[in-house]
Amino acid sequence: NVILRVTMPLSLELLDGSPSVDVFEASLPVKLKSILVTARDIHKSENENKQFEKMVMGLISANPNTPVNGLDFSCDTKKWNVKNVQSELKDMMQFLLPRVRVKNTVVTPFEGESSEYKKLDDFALGDIPRIAEKDLTSGVPLDSYDYSHLYLDMGVSSSQPVSVALQYYPEWGIDLVVNPNTGGVLESSKKSAIPKLDFLCMNTFHFAYTLRLPVMVTLRDDSAFNGEGFSFNFGTPILIKNNVGQRNPSPWKSFRGYVEDESFCSETGSEKVIMRGLGNEEGLGVATPLRGVNVSYDCFGRVCNLGTTDNDGSGAYQLNVALPSACSNPTITLSKDGYLSRSEQLDSGQDRLELVMQAIKPYNLRVVKQPFYRDNVDGAKWGPVEPLGVYDNVTLSLSHPDFTQYISYPSEKLINLAEGSQMYDLSVYLTTFGTLVGGYANNEWSVKSSEIDGSDTVTITVVKYNPSTDEEGIASVLNDVKVSEDLRPVIS
Repeated sequence: NVILRVTMPLSLELLDGSPSVDVFEASLPVKLKSILVTARDIHKSENENKQFEKMVMGLISANPNTPVNGLDFSCDTKKWNVKNVQSELKDMMQFLLPRVRVKNTVVTPFEGESSEYKKLDDFALGDIPRIAEKDLTSGVPLDSYDYSHLYLDMGVSSSQPVSVALQYYPEWGIDLVVNPNTGGVLESSKKSAIPKLDFLCMNTFHFAYTLRLPVMVTLRDDSAFNGEGFSFNFGTPILIKNNVGQRNPSPWKSFRGYVEDESFCSETGSEKVIMRGLGNEEGLGVATPLRGVNVSYDCFGRVCNLGTTDNDGSGAYQLNVALPSACSNPTITLSKDGYLSRSEQLDSGQDRLELVMQAIKPYNLRVVKQPFYRDNVDGAKWGPVEPLGVYDNVTLSLSHPDFTQYISYPSEKLINLAEGSQMYDLSVYLTTFGTLVGGYANNEWSVKSSEIDGSDTVTITVVKYNPSTDEEGIASVLNDVKVSEDLRPVIS
């Protein structure tokens, strides 16, 4: 308790005498000393050990929408917008920081006993197959991540524990820089996963986060003042430079995070332009205005989202909008799920833009294999086409400038192709028991409109190379232009 003692000589005139009182004392039922000692311990531990920074970097690394390090076996370059990363960070901090618990304080109980969480403490990366095989994680409580990563030892030593909570609200802002970035966009680096097998792609990325994030630490004695409670707040920044906590305040005085120029998009002219995306919807023989087409505006790399087409009372789905005034000949892009995007440059004074959008439709997929044999006696020869074996699996990557599709066959048996004549980059990997034994590659697969009109099935023939241990042999056959043409997919 807090004891207040006031010394003030005082004489009282009473009927039975004149007593004097020199000292007045009152007791306030609040653990103020415990609160201040706990706050001091937390602040000291944070400055020395950077616990909050380590915890936040762990949360960032665990979220695929806030990329840090990664490796992905695909030919599709991964991209993230810094503005979206910043928004994701704000939401993540708002909802996850209140889940942080500090040891030796009053906390919400965990689901299990501490011994249950320690089952995972000694596991290393090499133990993953053993964990999966024996199901060693069964019985581990669902809040294991919170126990392992959000239960912090901040050196609190008070004998009268109080509760501690961390808070952040998006309106408090966040200063963030993520490098490397190009115009506010993060991109992965693509290269060949296996030498000489260029169609087996691997994307890698590593991004460095520098950020300043304000948080409020609240310490509370719920029993104070006969149950009314008492709270004490103090603020502290979370400071991370190149993915590492840095508590020295000096370098942060002039730090400024990523800022997008929103005034460019908001300063519009007085004239409006009507935008329509036309498409052949199911059952209709003519192209009609589509609902929900997203319209974006690009002026020398400065992009604005103008809105989506809808029924504005004109009788057609369209967007009637004033354009940013800083550019006289912008490029307008129309996009909608299930259709190829279309872009066209506006002429000065043009008041209407209608673009036909080609639909992306599913086709049945069939994959067969053709053995190829190479040995020292007979040289090279082809075997007859045959169905895939029971233990064969095909992974397919189909890339178009507007979309990419990944298929695991035979569990997935549909492939998407766009209307009209199109060019695709097709990579197919044939594996047996997880080992690469062949495939098919064609980075300029040209599909004509006449091939797909009235068709419903795409048949792909993959090479089954023998011997499968000859990686250079597999590469030479799969990169052979003649093989790509001879085994060209058949649409029927």
